[in-house]
Parts: sequence; C-alpha cells; structure tokens
Amino acid sequence: MDVLAELLRRTPSLKGKGRIVSHWLRTRSGQRSRILPGGLEIALDMSVPYEAMIWIGWEEQEELRALRQLLHSGETFIDCGANIGLWSLVAAPIVWPDGRVIAFEPNPLVAKRLADAAVQSSVIEVHTIALSDKPGVLPLAAGREHNLAHISSEGACTVPATTLDAILDRRPDGIKIDVEGYELHVLNGAEQALSHRPWIIVEFNKQHSAAVRLADWSVHGHLTDLGYRAHTVIGERLADEWTPRYGYASVLYRV
Repeated sequence: MDVLAELLRRTPSLKGKGRIVSHWLRTRSGQRSRILPGGLEIALDMSVPYEAMIWIGWEEQEELRALRQLLHSGETFIDCGANIGLWSLVAAPIVWPDGRVIAFEPNPLVAKRLADAAVQSSVIEVHTIALSDKPGVLPLAAGREHNLAHISSEGACTVPATTLDAILDRRPDGIKIDVEGYELHVLNGAEQALSHRPWIIVEFNKQHSAAVRLADWSVHGHLTDLGYRAHTVIGERLADEWTPRYGYASVLYRV
C-alpha cells in the first residue's frame, strides 16, 4: 500500500503538502484506477504526472465541480482535447440516459485508452481526430506526457482533422476546449455550433498564446465579439486586464 499517496488523497489540507506531493511525484509508479464523481472508473499510469495528480484528486478539481453544476441530464457536452477522458467520464453520468458526450482526441494511443474507458457508458462517443478550422491533416507533437501534446510543425506524426460543424449533428449545451494553443482554430470551425450559444470552458495558457492579459488573447476577442463574457469557473466575472496567476487557467464563457 502506498501510505504517502493515501495520505495525500485523504488529507484536504496539510502544512507543506505541496512539497510532499512534489516528492511523491518523483517516486510514483505502477498502474492504478480511480472512481470518478458519478461512478465511472479511469485507469491511470502513475509514472505520468498528469495521471498521478488525477489519482490523488488534485487535477482540475474546480473545473470538474463547475462541470457538474453547468451540465444537466439530457444535454450534449463536447470535449475538445479529451485526452484519457477525465472530463468525458465525469460528464457521462450527468447527461445519461438521453444526453450525449462527444469526445475528440487526435493522439491515437491516448484515444484508444479513452475509447476503452468509454465502454462504461452508452452516451460517450469518441472521435480519434483533431478539430480545426478546415478539414485536412495536421502534424502532432506527442510525448510521454500526453496532456502536453499539441499541433505543431515540428510534430513527428500526422493526424486527420475536421471541423466541429462538419461532424456535429446535435445542438451543444456545453463545450470544453483544451488543445494547447490551437483553440481559435477549433472555434473558427464551430460557427454553427456556437450559434446556439453554449457555455464554453477554454484554457488560457500564456505560454501557448503569447498573451499576458485576457484583452490580448485572440480567443477572448473572438468570443467577446460573439456576445460572450469571461468568468472564472466558479462564476466570477473577469475583467479584460485579468491574467492567470499560475500561467494558465480555465476560463468560463457564457452569453
């Protein structure tokens, strides 16, 4: 039994916990699984920091709480950059039985893991494809830390791409976009989907966008022009001068 990991999982606050987590991340290994809110299970490779943080419940906690508040039974949720399916697996029990979770993940190996997990729910639909502003083929830079995979001219492999409008046959109620700097391309290919004005949670990452403030971020300008307003995931309105405290943050856009 991993006593230190269990302590980290079960102790919400502890002096020096951040340092303990950093130490644990350097020593963790093996395969484990976690039951997510709603009851579905996710398989995790503990040697990958992103997955280890999911196991101890430290990854995207506020965002997933917001998802559970924003999404309702019977609705359609679009997961752009679904990775191994954290958001999709939390969303599925919420929208079940008449709703739908439509997940897009271009990395074939990661999408296979997502598809394997998706068999737990009849409402999850997985597409091994990248979303962009036009159909085609894109270079993908994918490494062991798959949550950092991104579209790049330096990518070692190519993946098929399409637009959200070309593939979506349902009105979306909510959309999450986490595509490591490729967000505006996804939005430009979703004109019809956005005409229904779904809520959108999108990652603002200063490293990928070269913007410091919301006002400088092309995604913010695009959504503002469509009538959206920016909020934290807990619903607090954000000014144009706002900047992520830790270099990146999820921003909730609502009309």
